[in-house]
Amino acid sequence: MNFETGRFGLTAFSLVKPFILLLLALATFLIGAVESNASVPSSAPSPMLSSGVSRAAVLNASCPIVRESNDAELAKLSDDYVLARGSVLLEVKETFQLKSAGTVIEFEKGVVALVTRENGYLRVANLCENKCGSIKINIADKTICLFGGNDFVLAKNAEALHVWLEADQTARRRMELIALPNGPLYTVSEFFPPTLIEHTGMVKALRKSEDHEEKALFGRVLKFAVCLLIATESHGNYDFVR
Repeated sequence: MNFETGRFGLTAFSLVKPFILLLLALATFLIGAVESNASVPSSAPSPMLSSGVSRAAVLNASCPIVRESNDAELAKLSDDYVLARGSVLLEVKETFQLKSAGTVIEFEKGVVALVTRENGYLRVANLCENKCGSIKINIADKTICLFGGNDFVLAKNAEALHVWLEADQTARRRMELIALPNGPLYTVSEFFPPTLIEHTGMVKALRKSEDHEEKALFGRVLKFAVCLLIATESHGNYDFVR
């Protein structure tokens, strides 16, 4: 990997077109199933899933967090929500702000996002949005605008960031590496939705949920992923960091 140019070593991954067709078929089926059962109340799902994910313990009615990992440490301090540890999945219906790892993350209405804080790392993934750049991450003197289909990963140094990305099972492309004062680095890249859905417990829990609202939410995320893959096909192949 070459940190001076902000590029990591990558291994080829070019199965975009077959996955687009698969996602399109799955999205069509799922959305159709949700609409056809709209008037049928679903049975109450278990509050705890085997994947280590549970329904969020909502702090108040305005909190958009719909699921959280079992180890999540989330608090409301004055008007601020702070994530000290774990993962949360958000469906934002009104402007919302979350603090974690020295950052202030602003979410606009309509965005669906995944935020993970663990072992010194911070990851923010924009899974779905109504308006381009619906997530803004403020860190140091920078503001990063995170678009749908992109994720942000922050680590204490270059070695730690590479270790995290190498272990992660999400394929990426168009990766940028940015250094911050005093050592920390972050990367912003486009992620390959099928790999994130399959290997991220929080999103996988949505896919397996029997709850009507969560099925509809997953259908929305899936439909957005299909449209995004078609619209950005010219951006090239997705790759794994090695």
